[in-house]
Amino acid sequence: MLENYRRALGKMNVPNELIEKTTEKMIHQQKLLEQTNRNKNKKPYWYLSFACPLLLIITILYTVHTKSNERIIITELIPNKTIQTVKVNDGVLYFTDISEVLDNNKINQNLGTLDSLTIEWTKEEYMSYLGKIVELSNLPDGFTIENESIRVYQNKEGIIKSDEYYIAYTSNETRSIELYLRKGKLPNKSYKNLSADSEIKKNKLSIVYNRDFNHYQAQFMLDDIGYFLSVENLTQEEFIKIIYSFF
Repeated sequence: MLENYRRALGKMNVPNELIEKTTEKMIHQQKLLEQTNRNKNKKPYWYLSFACPLLLIITILYTVHTKSNERIIITELIPNKTIQTVKVNDGVLYFTDISEVLDNNKINQNLGTLDSLTIEWTKEEYMSYLGKIVELSNLPDGFTIENESIRVYQNKEGIIKSDEYYIAYTSNETRSIELYLRKGKLPNKSYKNLSADSEIKKNKLSIVYNRDFNHYQAQFMLDDIGYFLSVENLTQEEFIKIIYSFF
């Protein structure tokens, strides 16, 4: 019976430490009851009726506590400043300060070839081509879509040579969010030779920021899709929450 309870609690993602402590209390309760019922013929299994509500209460309290304290960002951030190393759930992010000269270090891959033809695709068709639906979530309040475009090129044999998806959100004249996607490669806007030293859930990514222009940018490969995210005049916390939503 105790083993069944352990397995049931394990499926609820209750920590082993909590399971062991509860089990110890149940065993202790059983021994006490066995002593009082030593001369009786009936088995003292009614202690389980006491243990069941106890386990339920402990599990509920643990679940509520976990959800109420669930946080993406572990490191305490400083308002209007950038922390260069930020710990998050399942990872760590390193923010490298750069200057605008890195704009000359963009990948700048040619999207088409001389014999390529433009394909008119809907967003649904493009996401089906990627193999998953990618959406920007955890957006700050007040942001609306300003622009969205899909560019897909194939040759005369019908083979897709290149592609890129772009979406932009704005909340006013200074706050903006841009996302570029590309299948199999980093998007055209990505930087070359950036070290991918940041990590979320064992996935590598590169993060840079520009102190003077208040830009944050991230690039990474995930599920054979290249991502390039660029935001302007967002807080570091807002930027991190958007990145984390992809993983």
